[in-house]
Amino acid sequence: MRLTTTLFDALTTNIGYVPAPHYRLTLAVTVFSCAAVTGAFAQSGAAAQQDASPEPGFGWRDRPTIELGGNSRLELRARIQSEFVLRDDTADAEELSEERFSIPRRRFGVTGELFGRLEFQAERDMADDGVWRDLYADFRVARELKLRAGQFKVPFSREQLTSVYDLEFAERSTVVRDLVPLREVGVMAHGVVVNRAVKYEAGLFDRTNTWAGRVTVAPLPDGNRLGSDQLEISAAWRRSPLAEGRTGAEGNLFMGDRFFDRLYASGTRTLIGAGAAWHVPQLTVAGELIQAADTRLGQAIDGGDLSDLVARGGYASAVWHVIHGKGRRRGPAPFRELDVSGRVDWLHFESGNTADEAFRNPRADHVAPLEKRTVTMGVTWHLNRWVRVQTNVVRERLHDPLGVYPVGQAPLWSAVVRSQVVM
Repeated sequence: MRLTTTLFDALTTNIGYVPAPHYRLTLAVTVFSCAAVTGAFAQSGAAAQQDASPEPGFGWRDRPTIELGGNSRLELRARIQSEFVLRDDTADAEELSEERFSIPRRRFGVTGELFGRLEFQAERDMADDGVWRDLYADFRVARELKLRAGQFKVPFSREQLTSVYDLEFAERSTVVRDLVPLREVGVMAHGVVVNRAVKYEAGLFDRTNTWAGRVTVAPLPDGNRLGSDQLEISAAWRRSPLAEGRTGAEGNLFMGDRFFDRLYASGTRTLIGAGAAWHVPQLTVAGELIQAADTRLGQAIDGGDLSDLVARGGYASAVWHVIHGKGRRRGPAPFRELDVSGRVDWLHFESGNTADEAFRNPRADHVAPLEKRTVTMGVTWHLNRWVRVQTNVVRERLHDPLGVYPVGQAPLWSAVVRSQVVM
């Protein structure tokens, strides 16, 4: 146990987070138990696994793969994205030329499986910050129950859980990007039940009082069983502590400029969300609604409580698979796959108190409302299974119903061309 705790100390130090002692112990127990039980399964089923697993050696599936035998393997992963951005502003042409082209993501990692029971993933960003992205282990007790520990994506939004390398858009919608946490250190139980029709994810993150959970229902049959991904309906919830200070939710434009500043907050943040996705061979339609409520205890000028800051929004997207990427519908090179996509999203800020006079003051009880509405249109071209080029045009507009914010009425336009190589 002491060795496992030491290993977790090293892991959390590398990713820039040191959990509380009792939480560190919980993580250590989880990993130690996974390793012990995996070893027991490996010893009891060694002969059967040796017959079923591929021969040891080096191969290439979608990426370089090392087969270790005994249902164990390692896969090497490398992913890189470059992008060229055009934006609607009057900045100096020389400065713009330096900012327009960038390589925002350069990642290298390893995924693998041990004894058919323990899966793991480690991925590091090779950019200047050099931080770990995913760093976790996943132990399969049964199809109905898996245990995950480490740093990974918090189970909340469908769009958030989709890798940025698989998104049909250059960036996630504003509501997901600004309100939903991405990766955190934690432990989680997940699996599929009710004949694959229900998928659940529930975990404890960062602190003992930060909980998150997500349930996805797939009611349509897939052959003789339920669980088809043709229709998926989901609901999610997250509750976390909110440190005192200017820690309220914020809103940002596509290019990163802030349009709604953080307010003084303290207490808790509660996130609730619901979504649905519908897939047919030539079309994918998806949408989500998300709300965040930040308490502002003791943040009034006189030390009293302020009404909650409420941020709510959502998105609706549609993707037309002009040339589909599966089966016989796959097109000839170089147009192996071609998608045309569109999305509308919005993010609205206000306070629980809407009766008194509204102010922009960060300690106002009635916060003046402000909303951003965005339309994104794009084309995604897949050269092959590893390379794709994506073009998006983005139109953003701020809506100030009371006319108290210094925002213009003209929409903001941006365009981005992104290329990526993933293996």
